[in-house]
Amino acid sequence: MAETRSTWIELIGGVGVEIADVYDQAADEYAPGLQNVVRLESEGADAQVTYTGKTGAGRLSRRDDGSTIAEKKRYKTYNTTVAFNNYDGYIDVTSNTIEDKDAEWRAKLDEVKDLAIAARASQDESAMQLFNGGFATTADVNTWRMTWYGE
Repeated sequence: MAETRSTWIELIGGVGVEIADVYDQAADEYAPGLQNVVRLESEGADAQVTYTGKTGAGRLSRRDDGSTIAEKKRYKTYNTTVAFNNYDGYIDVTSNTIEDKDAEWRAKLDEVKDLAIAARASQDESAMQLFNGGFATTADVNTWRMTWYGE
C-alpha cells in the first residue's frame, strides 16, 4: 500500500521539508526551455480560461510630405477557451520500503528529484506538440491534449 502525501509527512518528521528541498534543487538542474518558444501565462487556479484574439495593425505605409496618413484598423478575432489538463506521476514509498532501505534513504530523495525533472521535461515536450500537430485536427498530439486557436 502506497503512502499518500498526507500520511507521508506525518510518518517521519522532517521528511516533507527534505523532499521539498530536493524538488527545489531539481528546478535548478533542469530549466524548461519552452519559454524560448511559447509565451507562458499564469492564470491562477481556474479550471479554464478564455483568450480573445485580435489582428495587428499591419504594416506602415510610406507617405509623401503633405499627404494623408493611412488609417490602420485592428479587428477582434476568435475566442479560444483553454481547459487545463492534469498530468502527474508518483513514486511508491511504503513503510516497509523505508524500514528495508534506511541506509539508502538518499536514493529515495534522488527519485523525487528525478520526478521533478521529469515534470519540467514534460512541460517542454508538451509545448513542442504545438508544432508537431500544427496542421492536425485531433485533440491529442503524441498523447498531449491540445487546444487549437478559435476552438
